Order: sequence, then structure tokens, then C-alpha cells
Amino acid sequence: MRRAHSSRRAALLVAPLAALVASVARAADDAPEAPNFVDHVQPILRDSCLACHRGSRAKNGLDLSSVQKILAGGSSGAAVVPGDPDGSLLLQVVEHARQPFMPPDDDQLEATQRATLRAWIQGGARVDAEDPGAAAAATAEAPTLPAARSGAAPMPDGLATQPAWWTDRPGPVTALATSPGAPLAAVGGLGQVSLYALLSADGSGGPALGALLGVLPFPEGRPERVRFDASGHVLLAAGGRAGERGLAVGWDVATGARLFALGDEPDTVLDADVASDLGTVVLGGPDRVVRAYDPRTGELRWEAKAHTDWVTAVAISPDGLLAASGDRAGGAYVFEALTGREFHRLDPARGAISAIAWRADGGRFAVVDEAGGVRVFDAEEGRQRGSWNAHGGALGVAWLPDGALVTVGRDGAARVTDAGGRQRVLLAGAAGASLAVAAAADGAHVLVGDGAGRARVLALAGGAEVAALPAYPVPDERRALDEARAAAERQRAALPAAREASAAAEVLSAAAAAAASLEGPLAEAESTLRAAEVELRVARARAEASAAERARYAPGLAARAAILNEATRVADAASLASAGARAALEAAVDELLAAEEALAKAENDTQREARARGRELAARLADGDAAAAQLAAARAAEADVARARATWDEAGWRARAAPATARAEADAAQVVGLSAAAAEGVAARNQALAAQEAARTTAREHAEALAAARAAEAALVTRLAEVEGRLPSLEVAWSARAAALETSRGRVHGP
Repeated sequence: MRRAHSSRRAALLVAPLAALVASVARAADDAPEAPNFVDHVQPILRDSCLACHRGSRAKNGLDLSSVQKILAGGSSGAAVVPGDPDGSLLLQVVEHARQPFMPPDDDQLEATQRATLRAWIQGGARVDAEDPGAAAAATAEAPTLPAARSGAAPMPDGLATQPAWWTDRPGPVTALATSPGAPLAAVGGLGQVSLYALLSADGSGGPALGALLGVLPFPEGRPERVRFDASGHVLLAAGGRAGERGLAVGWDVATGARLFALGDEPDTVLDADVASDLGTVVLGGPDRVVRAYDPRTGELRWEAKAHTDWVTAVAISPDGLLAASGDRAGGAYVFEALTGREFHRLDPARGAISAIAWRADGGRFAVVDEAGGVRVFDAEEGRQRGSWNAHGGALGVAWLPDGALVTVGRDGAARVTDAGGRQRVLLAGAAGASLAVAAAADGAHVLVGDGAGRARVLALAGGAEVAALPAYPVPDERRALDEARAAAERQRAALPAAREASAAAEVLSAAAAAAASLEGPLAEAESTLRAAEVELRVARARAEASAAERARYAPGLAARAAILNEATRVADAASLASAGARAALEAAVDELLAAEEALAKAENDTQREARARGRELAARLADGDAAAAQLAAARAAEADVARARATWDEAGWRARAAPATARAEADAAQVVGLSAAAAEGVAARNQALAAQEAARTTAREHAEALAAARAAEAALVTRLAEVEGRLPSLEVAWSARAAALETSRGRVHGP
């Protein structure tokens, strides 16, 4: 057994308590134990009664193979009345107080055996050491089988994790199964079935890989095989005690409640399976008979006696219509699951049948044997569709979701092949034989049971072992101690980093606080801004004065500009009039010349006289036009003189106004420049303010970070102190449990 190794101080605390626990355990062992059926009564009945009172061979309808059937009684009524030994028929015939005496044709049972039977009945006809008695069981509400395929496959919730047995020298794992729709695995060991979390099928998280989710007690002995039903709601275990008792037990996966116990075989049950509708459980074992039970009523439905040797494997088709079975001699059959009628007799194998598995669609099933044979059969016709040798002895088989097969065997390897035997993947082998295999619901992992008491979780991609699930999980006390030690180590390892973080945060906080307290940049920006604002005010005053001075010249400039414009207009009009007069003069002269020419060409006196008058008229017109031309020319000259004077006057006034205008423009430009400088000063001041506020914010953040770092360090120190404070009591608890395990040879009593 494993023993806790602690510090000397813890050892001083542990030793007295361990001695006390050991002495109490010895005293408890010395005290007489109240009889129960499994440990005390069943061996007596098996040796003296079950040959005639069991199963289909039960005389007078009295089956003594289980407490339930004993209480049901036979043709003469109930065989046992819990709490009333004298009123119980079984004790009456055994004590020869009533006919027929039992055992028939044999001596009376020994006095100690009769006393055991009497004490058992008096104590309430308990099934096992954990049973409060038949009277209490009769008042308890019977579990109800869940409806078949009702919702998604569940995960265990709130189950106890204390194992029933624990040892550091575990045996081989032959009982191994995975839920068809949840990341859950079941691993069987002596007295228990342990439930573990696998990788989440959808990647959504949940319990960590390998986390222990619950332990289901199996006090009847050792589970040889475990299986989930098609919906994942029910877990079935087949097993018992070799040469003594065998049965199949079903549990509700979510709650851990025991739903049924079927079989009560005289030897261990080597394999069992449950139909998809939860209406049939088929089992087989060393008595060479395949039996089917109704788990809702516990009634035997049928028996098939075709096998000539131990029934080593059974499996029900996914639709629940067919049940395949194989035996130690290599014989293999398919029966109708509802009636037990033979459906196929398969070609025998060269070695003992070790496992049978159905494909998810029910169209094919695989049979492996210890001679190394792997065979695939057609369910409808019973014909062999594939055959190959593997492992030097194949011991386990499972179908992957994509229709591939994974097999294990004596060579320790796990081989993934297609249905025709072509190898796809060869996974890493165990040190010894691999005894069982199951495929995870995610299709990416397989579980392999080995001889070291582990279920190895292997990734199909690469074949790496990602976890190992023990058939004998450590007791809660050891787990709590290991977790506390690991937590203490993590906290001790994290403490230096936390202290460094606190120190760094303190330095940063101090630096940030110093930066936030600096006023220089802001004061400089404020001073610059004030100076710029003063200069801007002065410049604006000068600009206003210059603008006023320039405004005084504006009316004169406007008036002289108007005069100049008018003089220009008059001069232009006079010029146009002078040009018109000259044109009229030229026309009159031309007319006079024409008249003279006409006069010279006159033919008579009348014409000459008329033409002379025309010439005289033309001459007078020419003289008038000449005078008009002279007048227009004079007026044009006067207009030109007036324009020249207006131009000189406007130019002089503009010259007198030019300095004021220049000063006004220069002052306005200076105002613009100083306004820009003032704006820059405002921006600089605002930037300095923002920088100071950012520095203060950073200082606050660093102060908060420092407080958080110090709080984290303090919390870490507190947690470490709490864990270290709990370690001695946890070590004491584990030492007490270890002493009890030493006394009980591995059986875990109590919570």
C-alpha cells in the first residue's frame, strides 16, 4: 500500500492517530459482523441448495439465487420473512422443523450455518454489507429506467468519487466503454466502475480530460465488461466473483442510481449487453448459456443453450433485434434478441472468441478471437465479409464512427483498419498485452485497457498517449492531499513572481506619481500664452488706430475719384463731339467741291444758276461746319485740362493717404501673426494640460496596479498559508485512510 511521506512535524501528528485508527479497525474486525447474503448466506446456499433451486431448474418454483427471488418465494409462498426467522419457511425446513427437510437426502446443515441463516433473517435479510436490510429496501422507492434515447447523452452530476477499492498494484483492465454521445469513459476495477471525462466532443469545454466524475460501487465482485446503452443514459456492468456469483448491473449515468441487477449466475458473468430500447439485457458466462432478461421486471425472457463452452462475448445489434454471442471453443451464433431463436450459426473461429462489436448501422458486426482472427460478418445473411489475422491473439474490437475498425491484442498495439483489413494507423503499443478497446464519441481518440490497471487514451492523429485513466482512482483523502500539495507548490512557485510584480508596480507607481507632480511644462506654456496675448492686444490697438487714420482719407479719395471719373467722362464726350464736327466739315467740303465741279459742267444758264446757288449753299455749310469743328476742338481741350487737373488732384490725395494705408495694412498683418501665435500658445497650453492629466491618470492606474499587485501577493500568501495549514490535517486523514486500507486489504470503508 502507498503511505504518506510527510515532514517530521506531520509524522509526529500522524503516528498517534494512525495507531488509534489501526486499533479501532482491529477492534472492528474482531467484532462479529452482521450476516449479509453476498458474504455469508450465498456460499451456504451455493454449496447445499442452488443445484436444485436456481433459474430454470428451480424446484417448486423456489429460486434461491438472489434475495429478491427468495423473498418472492415459490409454490409454497415466501421463503423468508425479514425480521422473523421462526416464521420463515427456509429456516424451518433447514432446521428440520417442517417437511420437507432440507437439504434432501443429506445431513442437516451445520449449527454455525443454521445460526448464520437465522441471524441473517433476523437482521432484515441484507443483500450485502452496505444494504440496510430488506425491510428498508421494501420501503425505498425503486429507480425508474429512463426512456430509451430521451435526449442527449448525459454526463454524471454530483456523483461520489470515493472508490470502493484501492491498490497500488492494480490488475488488468478488461472492462472499458465510452458513451456514444458524450465525452465520458467507464473503467471497471474490483468492486467499482469509475467514470472519467474525455475531451469535449464539440470543443466547448467542460471537465478536464481525465477528471474523475464518479465511482459506481459494484460490491458483487469484479466487472468483466462494461457497456453504455445506445442513448448513453444507462451504464451496464457484467461481472461478479469467479466460481461464486455473477450478474449484470445497470446504473443511471446522470445520477449514479442503480436501476437493476439481473442474473444471479453461479459464476461470474463474462459479458452482457442492453438493447437500445432498454427492454432486454443479454448475458453469458461459464455455464455456457446465453440468457435474456427484462430489466424492468427482472424476469428471464429466454435461454439459449447452443454453446458448448464458456460464453465469452455477447453483443446486441443497435436496433435491438439480434444478439451475437461467442464462446471459448470458437463457436459463434446470432439469436433473435426478443425470442432467443437461433438466427445464424457462424463458422467457428480457430481460438476462443474474445469480443464482438456491432457497427453503428447494424449492417455488420466484428468478431475477434485469441488465435488472432478478426472477422467481419453480414448481419442479414450471416456471411463472412472480411477476415485477417492480427496481434498474435486479438482481445478487443471497436468500430469508429467512420466505419473503420480498431483492434487490440497480445502484441500490445492498437491497429486501425478498414472493414477489409487494410491498415490505416498503428498506434503505440503497451508494455504487455492490450486487453480491451473503446472508441471515443469524437472519433479522434481510442481507449485501450492494459495490464497495469489503466485505460490509455490515444489520439488517432499521431498516436500519442494523451491521458491514462486508472481503474483504481486514489481515495478522496489522497486526492485532496495531492491537490493541496500541488496547489501549495503552485502558490510557492507563483509567490516570487507576485513579489517581483509588486516591486515593479511600486517603482512604476512612484515614477508615474513623480511625472504627474511636474508643473514646469504647463507653467512655461501658460507664461508664453500670456505674453502672446499681451502683444496681441497692443497690436490690435495699433491696427485699430491705423484703420481709423486710413478711414479719414477715404471720403476725400472717394470724392476725387468721382471728380476724376466725371472729368474723364466729359473729356471723352468732348473728344467724340470734336471728331463729329471734323467729320461734318469734311463732308461739307466734299459737297462744295462737288458743287463746283457740277457748275463747271453746266449746259445752260438755268443749270449754271442753280448750281451756283448750290455751291453758295455748300460754302456756307462748310463755313458753319468749320466753326463748329473749332468750337468742339476748344471744348475737348478744356475737358482734357479738367481731366488732367482731376488726375493730379486724385494722385496727390492718394499719395497723402498712402502712409496711413501702409501702416494700417502692416498693423493688420501683425495682428494676424500674433493671433496665430496666441492660438499656438493656447494649443501648447491645452497639450500641456492633457499631458498633465494623462500623467495623473497613469499615476492613478499605476497606483491601482500597485494595490492590485499587493492584494494579489497578499491573497497568494493567505492561500498558501491556508493550504499549508490544511496539509497536516489532510496528511492525518490520508494516513488514517492508508492504515485502514492496510487493515482492510484495499477495501475503502465509509465515505
